[in-house]
Amino acid sequence: MPWAEREVPLTLVPPTPPPAAGVRAGTGRRVAAIVAANIGVIAVFCLPGVLLWWHAWDGHLGTTLACACGDSGQQVWFIEWPAYALQHGLSPFFSGALWAPDGVNLSSNASSPLVGITLAPVTWLAGPVVATNLALVLAPALSAWGCWFACRRMVGWAPAAWIGGLLFGYSPFVVDNDATGHVGLALLVVPPLMMLVAYRLLTGRSRKLPGGIALGFFIVVQFMISSEMLVVTAVVGALALAGTALWAPGQIAGSWRTAGGALLIALGVAGAALALPVWFTLAGPQHIVGSPWPGIQIEGNRLVDVVIPGRTSVPSTYLQFGGYEGPAGPPVAYLGLLVLALTVAAVVVAWHRRTARILATTALATMVLSLGAVLWTTGSALHDRLWLPWSALGSLPVLDEVGPQRFTALADLLVATVVALGLDACWLATKRWRSAREPMPGTGRHRALTIAIAGALLALCVAALVPIWATYHTPLTTRSVTRPGWVATVTRPGGPGAATPVLLVYPFPMSATLNAEPLVWQAMSSMSFSLAGGYMKVPGPDGRALVLGPARSPEHLLAMLSIGGGPLPAPAPWQIEALWDEVTSSGTSAVVVTDAGRAPSYTAELFTAALGRAPRWSSGAWTWELAGARAGWTATMRATSILDIEALGNCRNLIGPAADRWRSVDTVNRCIVAQESA
Repeated sequence: MPWAEREVPLTLVPPTPPPAAGVRAGTGRRVAAIVAANIGVIAVFCLPGVLLWWHAWDGHLGTTLACACGDSGQQVWFIEWPAYALQHGLSPFFSGALWAPDGVNLSSNASSPLVGITLAPVTWLAGPVVATNLALVLAPALSAWGCWFACRRMVGWAPAAWIGGLLFGYSPFVVDNDATGHVGLALLVVPPLMMLVAYRLLTGRSRKLPGGIALGFFIVVQFMISSEMLVVTAVVGALALAGTALWAPGQIAGSWRTAGGALLIALGVAGAALALPVWFTLAGPQHIVGSPWPGIQIEGNRLVDVVIPGRTSVPSTYLQFGGYEGPAGPPVAYLGLLVLALTVAAVVVAWHRRTARILATTALATMVLSLGAVLWTTGSALHDRLWLPWSALGSLPVLDEVGPQRFTALADLLVATVVALGLDACWLATKRWRSAREPMPGTGRHRALTIAIAGALLALCVAALVPIWATYHTPLTTRSVTRPGWVATVTRPGGPGAATPVLLVYPFPMSATLNAEPLVWQAMSSMSFSLAGGYMKVPGPDGRALVLGPARSPEHLLAMLSIGGGPLPAPAPWQIEALWDEVTSSGTSAVVVTDAGRAPSYTAELFTAALGRAPRWSSGAWTWELAGARAGWTATMRATSILDIEALGNCRNLIGPAADRWRSVDTVNRCIVAQESA
């Protein structure tokens, strides 16, 4: 395939008369056929995704998730909010339904608003859980289609594009992020299309204006899916441009006007469309100063992860934090020896193509960036004396918010494209060889030889893909999710104009506790209540991302009561006052303590003292509805109410520091009510 294939100058093309009606109808049919064919390709690529999530698609699509915890649970909320915002004329970039009354800047979180907006009709009709499961199947399928679409326009042998699509769309990076609910990282349909536009601009196959508009459109789409992956794509694009200057300097000299002009047009289109979202991210209400993920710069790939899958059948603590409770699967950087060998062979076979050389060089540089700021070898061993490029780049503005492991996605894309180019080059070479040996291509012997060679190439690729799929342990692990009965009790609708109820739920939902279940319940309830807190990144007192909060703050106390680590804090007046401050400042209308977390019964005692009333047992949780809270419950009363807690000896005997969460909350509740009555 030639690197450059210039189009005929427009000045040499004779004027084209307006198409006749029959011609227009024929064009419409061709466009419809092309669209239908691509939809069919996407449907084929969906089949492995359905297999991955079969436990959801076997009849329980509306009540099954990988987990209602962590990022998997958060993704359900990210799907619901844009649909709710569209219905009520609210912003998809900001929500007051979490961390009441201040709200959450969703642009500072990985919210992927375009996904929720696109799936809003599904959410309205079938609910956010169904829409989330649909997104988790479509994400790898569309990523595979994007790579297939790009490769199909770079290669002549169609099966090569299919192999490239499968290799990229169902790579360990995509499947790992899909399993943990990171739709914004698993949906990688745009980077291959941006690569194709850049390829066509640099090779003279696209004119400046349409190429620039297309590139600008893809920038906007990718920002609305994941701004982090947009930055990663831009960095890799710069590396590819450097690779082009290395291997094809004449191409840069010949196309810089077209490509440069298209880039300016793209930046103009993207700047006009993204002015408001970018402002929200950088200076909007509740924006975060610095990186929302401190320390992310050292979270790079290990060298051994590329070739060794590790203990794939053992649950991973890291993935459990992220929201997946099944077997760990391979690391995101895993390719395996067979895929690496296939890639090297593809580079050798297609070395005469400058495209293959440029992409292979860029892939190698991208893999180096994915190592992060320090070099991890095996386990926890690292070599901090070896300089890596990301140690310098990762400290720059904007780049300091990018996880270096994200470069794995673009490395996988480049590897998949190089493999497709290699397969195409091999096919063309064998085609020339067959033509030399068989002057009559129509003979049966020629057809048999063609089928045999094609089958051998495809078998080689399947043999390279099977070891990767074997590490996924399909179908992925899921669990049933339901909305607790107490939600309907404490969120009963008020009269016309009544304020939206605000719930304070224990275990407290915030980043430090990894508790996203209340967000799932909220999404399944169509945002019928707001939450004091939320599993989201919000600014702390210094403007940086809140982790635990200052000592003796309500957030810090609720986090320590929700998660393990050290002995339970001894009862003290400041705790009672901190809980009261949280209730009043957030406008809480009901407090709910579920039988989960570290110390539910002890937390219930603290809230009893803070609120001045005993809780009510409702559908598996203690609840305090504050509309009729005890009047005149002053700060002095709250401060001295700790003595009442100390006096509840019989109740405190029911809770031990280690066995607390396994005690019956109903038993402790009856004890508290009895003591309160006495």
